[in-house]
Amino acid sequence: MALVVATNTAALMSSASASAVNKAMETSMERLSSGLRINTASDDAAGMAISSRLTSEIKGINQAIRNAADGQALIDTAEGAQIEIVNMLQRMRELSVQSANDTNSVSDRANLQLEIDQLLEEVNRIAKSSSWAGHSLLNGTSSDLAKTHGDTANFTFQIGSATNTSDRTNIKIGATSTAALGLTGADVAPTDTSNLDDPGRISIDGNKIVIAGNLVNGDKYEFALDDQEVDVVYSTTNQYTNDKFGLANQLKDNIDALVAAGTIAPDVAATVNADGDLVITKTTAPTVTAVSTTETGGGAADNQTLAYSGNTLTVGGTHEATDIYKLTINGTAITYTSAANDGYGVSLAGVAAGIKAQIEKTAGLDDVTVVDNGDGTLSFTQTGAPSLEAAETILNNQQETTLSYGDNGVLTVGGTFKDGKEISFNLFGKEIKFTTSTNDGFEDSKAGIANQIASAINDANISGITAVRTANANTVTITGKVVAEEGKVVNGSQYIRTSEGASATGTVAISGASGSTTTASYTAGDAYTFKVAGEDFTLVVGTDGYADDKYGVAQQMKDMIDARNIGGITVAVSTGTTAQVDITNVLTGTVTSSGHSTVVTDVLVRDVAAAKAADAGGADIAVTTAAKSFDAITRIDKALETLNTQRASLGAVSNRLESTISNLTNIVTNTSSAQSRIQDADFASESTSLARAQILQQASMAMLAQANASKQSVLALLQG
Repeated sequence: MALVVATNTAALMSSASASAVNKAMETSMERLSSGLRINTASDDAAGMAISSRLTSEIKGINQAIRNAADGQALIDTAEGAQIEIVNMLQRMRELSVQSANDTNSVSDRANLQLEIDQLLEEVNRIAKSSSWAGHSLLNGTSSDLAKTHGDTANFTFQIGSATNTSDRTNIKIGATSTAALGLTGADVAPTDTSNLDDPGRISIDGNKIVIAGNLVNGDKYEFALDDQEVDVVYSTTNQYTNDKFGLANQLKDNIDALVAAGTIAPDVAATVNADGDLVITKTTAPTVTAVSTTETGGGAADNQTLAYSGNTLTVGGTHEATDIYKLTINGTAITYTSAANDGYGVSLAGVAAGIKAQIEKTAGLDDVTVVDNGDGTLSFTQTGAPSLEAAETILNNQQETTLSYGDNGVLTVGGTFKDGKEISFNLFGKEIKFTTSTNDGFEDSKAGIANQIASAINDANISGITAVRTANANTVTITGKVVAEEGKVVNGSQYIRTSEGASATGTVAISGASGSTTTASYTAGDAYTFKVAGEDFTLVVGTDGYADDKYGVAQQMKDMIDARNIGGITVAVSTGTTAQVDITNVLTGTVTSSGHSTVVTDVLVRDVAAAKAADAGGADIAVTTAAKSFDAITRIDKALETLNTQRASLGAVSNRLESTISNLTNIVTNTSSAQSRIQDADFASESTSLARAQILQQASMAMLAQANASKQSVLALLQG
């Protein structure tokens, strides 16, 4: 009996050994057939995670290598076009030197000019047509030909596998049109002793203060920010740079000081952008009204609340599914209905999250930011443009003709009379412009200029506005008030009534037929026309988001007038028995609360020749005379210097990318080696393991057969 037990034990052990050997052999065969040491996470859990991370790095780096190579190709394309432009500039310079010699006749120089003109056209064609993947390479961001070399095409190359700043590099390629290179357009150099040709000035563009012209020591620049005056005097001896960036930073520091002093709200921020513009932003709380809840669950939970205070919306009480929550943000109505299966639940935090989601998917609220505090409260902010108005420049040059506006309806002529000065300004959004002349019929004096200003204003036919020169003074007083006029309706029984309301108010009244408020009809296609400050307006009733009644028409009129940005007026809708659009302006002895009027803006006096050159793009280089040839040589040399600097910059970046590619190749090689040591199978080791397993398998099978044979021998003895 003991012999039988021993025989069975041997058989079982042989069977277990055979199973283990088979598993080892299967593992070795799997690794040898796949080439991988790790085929499943069970082979090496930590090694699998490390290998996957290294795979991401390797693939990312390989793509970064290709990105860098593509970046080099883009740079090579841009430089190739620049090389051809340089070749043409060299030819133009050669022609200019040839034409400067007085051995040429007039017809000879005319023939040389023909080739110059064709080369200029080809420079512009190359600048505009050179592109990569649809992106302009040599024309900056302009849709037409760029005006300055500072108009750049900006490209960012991803040369790493992560999102760090060090994984990217940027290049800027300046525009190379003829205007950008100074080959066309007046070549007037800035000077700090005179600003007669292109005086310094500031203007408002949305939320930006734009600085232009030649800045002169002592010029004063001012504007109103949220009804507070910001003003600085430009100086060439202070700590700021003597350019528009210096003036912009000086204005920024002035604003920062007013914010620190509490004069301007702390939610106002000023920055100077790459173009030298002063960008002003303001973070405010949106207008939230009509906050309410409606209980629809029918259960005991009938005490839910919704309240808005400061900039925080608070959900309170107990809530049930199907309860309704309403609020209006900046005039846009929001309705959220709680549901058991909407993913938010009926807790305080859940209802708040549901309201936030409803706000974020409502159109027209892109400027509003909602933060869920996680406790049933939502915080609201919005980024908007601050109130900017009344940008003015007071030039420090009393030897020339000057013009200023005193915020009280009075324009003042200063300095002395000069022939050929272009004087321009905007009055209620309409440009007034004329040029002084010794034969224009006006006296050649400051008084004569004042009379000419008054005449130009009156000739502009701004509704309700007149201007007269003040007796015995070089000033012009603007009087009257902007009114609406010539209101009529095409199609429909309703009508527009225009009238002057009390104290500087123009009113457009929209009433029913024959004065009735009940029989008027507002049908799609009805057209309204009217004028405000001489501006023509046409409104057509349709599916446009406005109600098809007199109040909707009045609101649409207000929005249309607001969109024209007519300076110096405010527009409001009053919704009484007769819907009125009230137009209030600031001319009858009153000004805005800041003491700044927006009636007269963009006052500018400049030399008419320079003005025409600037407006028309200036003069092209020419070789029709020796003097013009000398000028052409000078301007071409400057263009070559600009292009050479640009090419040197691009070449430096290209060399850097070459080093980047070499370094990334080294990194990916070593990273791949590290991954191989973790993930790939060791063929020598696995082949040895497989051979060992095969030998053990054969031995275990032989032992198992022998053990089975032993049992048969024992059974035979027992039977005998």
